[in-house]
Amino acid sequence: MRAIPCSLVLLTAVLCLQSPAWCDDDAKAEAPALATQGSLSQLEESFYELSYRKPVPGKKKPQPFKAYLEVGEGTTWFADAPARLQDLTEGLDVWLYGTPVESESTNENGQTVIERQVRGVLAIATGEALTLREVKVEKGPRWVRATVSKPGQALQVKLEGEDYRVLVTKACAILIRKKLDARPAKLKKKLLAAVVGDKSEARPKKAKAKVSDSFSATQLVILNKRLNAAYGLMRQPN
Repeated sequence: MRAIPCSLVLLTAVLCLQSPAWCDDDAKAEAPALATQGSLSQLEESFYELSYRKPVPGKKKPQPFKAYLEVGEGTTWFADAPARLQDLTEGLDVWLYGTPVESESTNENGQTVIERQVRGVLAIATGEALTLREVKVEKGPRWVRATVSKPGQALQVKLEGEDYRVLVTKACAILIRKKLDARPAKLKKKLLAAVVGDKSEARPKKAKAKVSDSFSATQLVILNKRLNAAYGLMRQPN
C-alpha cells in the first residue's frame, strides 16, 4: 500500500464554523478588547471576576491577570457539551482534528483502489462560535472541515467532495457548542468560560483597586471540564 498526498487545501487562517464578531477571518470585524478563556467567580448578579492569562512582552509564558466582567442583555450565551459519535447526524458540518490520508493499492483483479481516511482523530467539534487553532503545516494532524455522510460508530464524512472514513482515537473528545436562548437560570458561582467583551467603565460595588480592568461581555461560552482535550487543540485569543 502506498500513501499519496491528500488534495486538501492548506488552511492557514483561523477557522470558524460560524464566525463570531472577533474572528480573524472577518476582515471587516475589529478585534475586541477582550477575547480569552479563564475562570469566572461571581461577585454580584451581573458581575464576575475573571482570572485569565495573556502574553506580556519580555515574558516567555503568559502572565496571570484579573478583570471585572459584566454580563447583561447584550451578552450572547453558549454552552459546550460532550457528545458521542452516534450524536453526529447525517449532513452535520463538523471540524475534525486529524490527518487526512489517501492510500492507493491494487486489488486481486489488478484494479487500483484508493482508500481515504482521516486518521488519528483527537477531537471533533461542531456548533456555533467555534474558533480553531491556526494551521501552518501541509501534512500531519490539523483541523479540517467536513460534513457527516454516514453517522454511527463507523463514521464517514464528505471532504472536498470525497468520502473519508474517520478513525478516532480512544480519547477522542467530541464537542457540541449550542447557543442558549438566554442566560441560564441557575449558574455556578465559579465557571470556566471563553469570553469576548468590550472595554467598560462599569465596576461592581465592592471593586478592588488592584483590579483595574473592566469589560462588558458580548459573548460568553460556558466550558465543560470533560472537553479539556478539545480545548487544548482549539485556538483561543490572548
